[in-house]
Amino acid sequence: MALEVKINLNDYVWVELTDYGWETIRNYFEELFSNVPTYSQEVAEKSVNMYKKTTKQYWIDRVGGEKIALTKFQLYDMMHLLGPKTYMGNTNCINKNTVYFTIDNFIEAYEGENTHNY
Repeated sequence: MALEVKINLNDYVWVELTDYGWETIRNYFEELFSNVPTYSQEVAEKSVNMYKKTTKQYWIDRVGGEKIALTKFQLYDMMHLLGPKTYMGNTNCINKNTVYFTIDNFIEAYEGENTHNY
């Protein structure tokens, strides 16, 4: 019997963005504002910073003091922002190319790597 899985594009997912993932989001805002007469790099950076502040991030402590930032997206929003840069052979926008549908999925995936305190 096949397992039936239904995913709503409005559901929330958690990902660990790479630096390239954040750069991709910044480039999205640069392109968005490029036709605005008052456009500048500063406007794009402010937009990304505002996006980071309004996007829910969860910090996971790992043994050794390292912290992992999980970013919460609606699935559609993540696909809209990162989809054009997510293809075979390109730099990864998402660490391990893994999307977590619950934080517990993330914890389970990293249990062997000493993750705690979420």
